[in-house]
Amino acid sequence: MSSGKSAAAGAAPAVCALFAALILGSCSGGGSPPHAAPARPFAEAGDGQVELSWNAVTGAKKYRIKWSNEAGGELTNVIKDITTTGYLHTGLTNFVTYRYRIVAETSGGTGPESNPVSAEPGPVPGEVEWTAVTSNKAKAKLTDPDDPGNPNPGHTVYFAAAPGATSYRVYIAPSTDQLQGRRPLAAFEPATGSPYRRPLVPVSTPAYYRVIAMNGTRIGFGGPIVVAPSF
Repeated sequence: MSSGKSAAAGAAPAVCALFAALILGSCSGGGSPPHAAPARPFAEAGDGQVELSWNAVTGAKKYRIKWSNEAGGELTNVIKDITTTGYLHTGLTNFVTYRYRIVAETSGGTGPESNPVSAEPGPVPGEVEWTAVTSNKAKAKLTDPDDPGNPNPGHTVYFAAAPGATSYRVYIAPSTDQLQGRRPLAAFEPATGSPYRRPLVPVSTPAYYRVIAMNGTRIGFGGPIVVAPSF
């Protein structure tokens, strides 16, 4: 009997220590690896660089970036000890595709990898300095005499050519709020140049436009916001 009690008594401190370690680990947030991968990873290419961003992972102390500039295969290069949810990767070779995955870390280890993202550094186009939008209503009366009251004659978008542009994005939104920033949160239509016509658009519906230049997959900066005439 005494030997059984002695074994039980000896085991008690070990069990208590285990529970204490588990409790302390859960309170500190660093006792186990993150259970989630960084969500919404994004890569924005510039001239000789790629700007990366991602959503924060709960409990993560830092992040690491796995990357490669070789097609296919493993991401063998690692950038460590990143304490923010963004990183500017510089000193890159233009017109080479760089692939990335983001990983969150705690003192207990690393979590799962994010979805892959990629970008190709290269020249960034200049700004579209001016944009104008006209209604095709008057033209519709001339070209369609059988239906001079056509309520959907469309808009024509005119804009200045931007240095270094290979194409353009014509963003359209019902308010100016959706057209802010370098990548507006609005629908866009690709255009090769000016003028760009949008047929069958109700001219009585307010519409705001913004044209931003592209060079390959690289988006430019700036570009004015204009409102289409509603007559």
